[in-house]
Amino acid sequence: MRTSSSAVLTDSSTRGARYRFLQNMVIAIVVAGVMLLGLEHYNFTEVRKRLFADMTSEQQQGQALLENYLRRQFDYLNFIHATPPIAALVRSSINAGIDHDSGSTQQQWQQRLEQILTAFMANHREIRSIQYTAISGQTLAAAGRSEQVLPSMSQPHTDDLQALRALKPGQFYVSPLHLARRQGQVEYPIWPAMTLALGVYQPDTQELFGILSFTLDATAWLSELRASVKEPFASVLTTVDGKFLLHPRQQLEFAHELGQAHSWQQLNGEPTQVNTNIRQFNAGALTLYATQSRIALGSPALGHDVILRTTLTEDDLWREVERRRGDTLITAAILVALLLIFMTGYQRYVSARLRWLSAQAKFQTIVDHSMDAIITLDAHGHINGCNRATEQLFGQRAATMLGRSLQSTLLSADHAADDSHQGINKHADSNVESNIESTADDIEPLQRAIQQRRSVTFSALGRFADNTFPLDLSVVPIVTDHGECTGYSVTARDRSQQELLTQQLQQRYQQQLSDTEEQLRSVQQSLADARRQTKNKERLLAAISHEIRTPMNSIQGVLSLLAKSRLGADQQRYLDMASDSMRSVAALMDDILDYSKLRSGQLFVEEVEFSLMASLHSALTHYASSAFDKGLTLLIDNTRLQHDRLRGDPTRIRQVLGNLLANAIKTTRHGYVLVEISSSEDNDYGIHLQGRVSDSGIGVEEQHTRALSQFEELEDVSFESVGGPGLGLALSRQLCVLMGGDLRICPREEHGGCFEFQLLASPATSGSKNPLHDDSGLSSSRWLLSLDDGLQADVLMRMIQQRGGRVDIARRDSDLDDYHIVLTDAHHLRDYADALQSSQHANIITLVPPAGAAQPIPASLSVIKLPLPVTQEALALAYLQATDDHPAQAILSANSHLTEERRFQQQRILVVDDDEVNLEVIATLLTDMGLRCDRAIHGGAAIDKLLNSEAFDPYLLILMDCQMPLLDGYQATRQIRQGEAGERYEQIPVIAVTAAALPQDRQRCISAGMNDYIAKPMAADQLRHLLTQWLDSQPAAALQSSPPSNLSVEQLSDWNKTAALHRLNNNPSLLTRVLALFRDKADAQLMTADIAPDTDSSALAELATMAHTLKGASANAGAEQLSHYLGHLQVALVQQNTDEAQTLLEQAKQAFHRFTDAVDADLSLEPWT
Repeated sequence: MRTSSSAVLTDSSTRGARYRFLQNMVIAIVVAGVMLLGLEHYNFTEVRKRLFADMTSEQQQGQALLENYLRRQFDYLNFIHATPPIAALVRSSINAGIDHDSGSTQQQWQQRLEQILTAFMANHREIRSIQYTAISGQTLAAAGRSEQVLPSMSQPHTDDLQALRALKPGQFYVSPLHLARRQGQVEYPIWPAMTLALGVYQPDTQELFGILSFTLDATAWLSELRASVKEPFASVLTTVDGKFLLHPRQQLEFAHELGQAHSWQQLNGEPTQVNTNIRQFNAGALTLYATQSRIALGSPALGHDVILRTTLTEDDLWREVERRRGDTLITAAILVALLLIFMTGYQRYVSARLRWLSAQAKFQTIVDHSMDAIITLDAHGHINGCNRATEQLFGQRAATMLGRSLQSTLLSADHAADDSHQGINKHADSNVESNIESTADDIEPLQRAIQQRRSVTFSALGRFADNTFPLDLSVVPIVTDHGECTGYSVTARDRSQQELLTQQLQQRYQQQLSDTEEQLRSVQQSLADARRQTKNKERLLAAISHEIRTPMNSIQGVLSLLAKSRLGADQQRYLDMASDSMRSVAALMDDILDYSKLRSGQLFVEEVEFSLMASLHSALTHYASSAFDKGLTLLIDNTRLQHDRLRGDPTRIRQVLGNLLANAIKTTRHGYVLVEISSSEDNDYGIHLQGRVSDSGIGVEEQHTRALSQFEELEDVSFESVGGPGLGLALSRQLCVLMGGDLRICPREEHGGCFEFQLLASPATSGSKNPLHDDSGLSSSRWLLSLDDGLQADVLMRMIQQRGGRVDIARRDSDLDDYHIVLTDAHHLRDYADALQSSQHANIITLVPPAGAAQPIPASLSVIKLPLPVTQEALALAYLQATDDHPAQAILSANSHLTEERRFQQQRILVVDDDEVNLEVIATLLTDMGLRCDRAIHGGAAIDKLLNSEAFDPYLLILMDCQMPLLDGYQATRQIRQGEAGERYEQIPVIAVTAAALPQDRQRCISAGMNDYIAKPMAADQLRHLLTQWLDSQPAAALQSSPPSNLSVEQLSDWNKTAALHRLNNNPSLLTRVLALFRDKADAQLMTADIAPDTDSSALAELATMAHTLKGASANAGAEQLSHYLGHLQVALVQQNTDEAQTLLEQAKQAFHRFTDAVDADLSLEPWT
C-alpha cells in the first residue's frame, strides 16, 4: 500500500540489532558473575550464623537431658525414702528392735524393705545397688546386682561423711561421676558410676539416723547424651578442672582415673570469644567452636559440678558451607537460565521483528498486485492509502484521494435511490459480532461501522467519471492488541460481471426447471403405467395359475389313480413319462409363483417343528427314481448331522434340496449325485445347517455365480441336452437368504458340479439331537463291503465306522466267518451264494434300486434288501433286522419319520370342491392314507354335512376349495367360524385347497378364518405332510405301545391270559368282548392278506398299517407270539422286503391259529360269540 511515509528495512539496522544483542549478552554474563560472588559470601555468613544458633540449641537440649536424668533419680530416691520400712526401721532401732506402732520387729521390717528394693531394681536397670545404712555404719537393708560399698560408709570420718551430715533434711548428696571400683580398684569391664544419697532423720530430734543411697550406672545416660547431639556437633562433658567424662574420642573419657593426664585446657588452649555464647579454641591446626554451661550435681556446697560443652570443628563448618554451595550454584544456574531465557526471548523478538518487516514488504507487494481495490481509512474515516487496483477501478490517482472521505470520493450519491441497490443489501460477515440492519432512512452503513467500530459488508454504487457500477464493500476495523481502533480496511469488488453471470444462470435455471418438471411428469406417468401393468400382470398370473392348476390337479390325481392299476410295460412307461412331465410343469408353476413372490417381497418362511431327517428322506425318495432311471448313483452322507428335531420351514428346505437335486440329475449323464448334510450348534444363532450337492456332470464354473442371482441361462456353457438351469437355482439362493444363509457354487478340482448352502434353524422344544448320531448300535460289528461303486463304498464305510463298526473291503481270500454282515449289491450277490450257505455267522444285506431288486436274488439266500439311496437310519434298521438284536418296534421308534406316510387311522375328513374329478382324486388319496372322507360340492352342502354329522363320529378336518358356486370357500369358512355349522365345529381345522397361489390369495384364505393353505396341483406327500400337522394322531407313539421284550419267540406264549386280564383291570367280561372283536378283525384282515413279489409299494404300505394296528390289538389280547411276528412283519413291509414279509405273514397266521386254539381250550371262558 502506498502511503506518504513508508518504512525501509536496511542492512545497517539489521547489523545494529545484532551488535546490541551481543553487547547485552556480555553485560548479562558479568552481572551473573558478580551475583555469584555475592551469593557465596552470603552463603558462608548465613551457614555460620545458623550453625552457631543450632549449637546453642543443642547445648540447651543436652543440659536439659542431664538435669532431667538427675531429677528423675531424685524422684526414685524420694519414693524409696517414703516407703514405710524406712521410718519403721528408725523406730525399731530406738526401741530395742521393736516397732511399737506396728508391733513388728526390726528384722521383719528389714526383710520387707529388701523385697521392695529388689522389686524396684528389677524395673530400673540403671540402678546397680540400693543401701540403707545407719550412721553407725550398720547396713539395715541392701539390694544390688553386685557388692557396692559407699566410700563414705567405709570411711565414716571422711569429708564426704561430713558433707552428708551437713545436709539438711530433704537435701540430696551426689558423688562425682567416676569409674566403678571394687575394693579400691577400678572394676573391669569399666563402667561409669555415680552415687545419690538422702539422709534419714529421727522423727523427734531431727538428728541424722542413717543414709539411703543409690549406686547408678551412668553408661546409658552418657550414651543418650552423646546420641542426642545432631551432626556436625559433638558433646563434651568434663569436671570443673577439665577432666574428660564424655568425649567424641572415647579413649579420652575418664583418662585421669586410668593414669593419663588429659584435660580440656591441655588440648584446646585458651579461648577467643566469638559472641556471647560461642568461644573459639585454636589447638594447632584444629579450630574448634564451643558453647558451655556448668551443671551442679547435688548441693553446690559439695563442689561436684560438671561442665557440658557442645562443639563444632571448623572443618565441619566448611563442609556445611560447601553443601550449601550446591544450593547456591543451583540458584545461580537458575538465574543464568532465566537470563538466557530472557536473551533468547529478546533474540526471538528481534528475529520476529525482522520477519515482520519482511512480511510487511511481502504484504505490500500482495496488496499492490491484488485484483480487488483495497483502501485504508484513518480513525475518522478519511482515506490514507490504497493500492493500484483502486486507481484502476475508480479512475483516480492515489494522491487525489488521500485525506478525503470514501463516500464523497468514490461512491455515488444516488445509490440509495436505485431500485436494484436500494437498502444497500447489508449483511454481517461470519466474524462480525452482530448484524447491522439499515433502511433507506438510516445513516450510511459506512458511518455506522465507523461509529460502532464493527465489521460490515454491504453493496453500493461506485463512481467512475460520470458512470456508476455495482460494488461489494467490506469494512473491517483495524484494532491493536490493546483494543484501540487505529483505522479501517475497506475491500471493494466490481460486481458487474457477477450480476451479468447471475442473470444468465437464472435464465438457464428457469429453463432447466421447466425441463425437469416436464421430465418428472413423464416419469410419474410411466410409473403409473408400470404399476397398472404390474397389477394387470398379477391378475393375469393369478387367472392363468388358477385355470392351469385346476386341470393339473385333476390330471395328477388321475395319474396317481392310474398308477395303482395293473399296467403293461409300455403303459407303465407312458405313465411314468406323463407323471414326470406333470411334476415338471407343477414345479415350474411353483417356481414362477415363488419367484413372483420374491420379486414383490411377499415370500415368507414359516417356523414350525419338524424332523430334518424326515424332510431329507422325503426329498431323496422323490428324486431316487429319476436318478435310477438315468443310471445315476444317488448317495447321501449324513454322518455329521448332529440334530434332527428343529424349528424352521421344512417345505422350503425340501424345495432348496429338491431344486439342487433336480439340477444335478438333469446336468449329469452318468456317474453319481452326492448329498452331504451336517449341522452344528451356536449358542447365539441356533442351529447351523450346511449342505452340499455335488455330481459328476458337466458342472458349473465358480465364476458363473450370476446363475444364482437372476433368471438366466449360462451363455458359455452348452445346455441343449439338459435344458438350462432355469429358475431353480436363483430361487433356491433367495430361499436360503430368507432362512438366514446363502447358496453358492463351490470350487472343485475334478469335473462336475457342486453347490453349497447354509441355513439357520432353531432347536425344537423337545430337543434337537439326532437320536442315531451317538448310537453305538453297530459297535463291535464287523462288515465286509463288496461294491462296484467306490464312492458309494466310501460313504457306507463312513456311516458304519461313525457308529462303531469295523469295515473291510472284500478280497478274493476274505473269510465270511470273520464278519457279521456282508454288504453287497445285486451284481456281486451270486459271488457269495455258496459261501453264505456254509457260513455260520455272516448275514447279507443287498443294495437294491428304489423300485425293487434290479437282478433276481437266489431264493436259497436269506438276504436283507436295503433300498437306495441308503441313509444312516435305513442302514441301522437293516443291521438290526439282520442280527435280530433288538425288537422291530424299538427300531421303528427311533426312525418314526420313515413311516410317516402311515400315520392316519380312519379319521374322518370332509372334502369340499365343485370339480368332480378333484373330488374323486382327493378322496382316493385320503383313502389310501387310511382316512375316511365325505364329499360336498359347495360351501352350503359342507355346512349341511357338518350339521348332520354324528356326535360320536365327528369330522376332524375340512379340505375346502375357495372358488365354488352358490357359497364359496371364503364365505363358508366365515359361517363355520361364526357357529353356523354348530358350536363344536367353530375351531375345526380348515385347509384351503385352491388353484389361486399368489401371496395375496394365501393371505385372503387366512383372513377368512382358514388355518392353512395348499395350492393345486398337490402331490400326495404334500397333502400327507399337511394333514400330519393338523390331525390329532399318535403315529410314532403307537409303535411304542407295547414295551420291547428281550425274550425269544419260543419263550413267548401263544396266549398269556394273565397279562391280558391285567391290562383290562382283571375284567373277564371285558376280556371276552375284546377277544371277540380282535378275532373278527384278524379274520377279516390278517387271514385274507397276501403278499406277492410284484406287490406295489402302496399295497405294502396298507399291509404295514394293518400289521401295526393288529400288533397293538394282539398285545392287548395277550397274543404274545402273534404280536412279535406282526412287529417284524411291519418292519419288513416298511423296507419293502417282500420275501421276508411273505415268511413273516405265514408265521403270523400260524400264530393266530395257535392263539384261537388256546382261547378255545380255556374252559373258564364264556363262548366268544
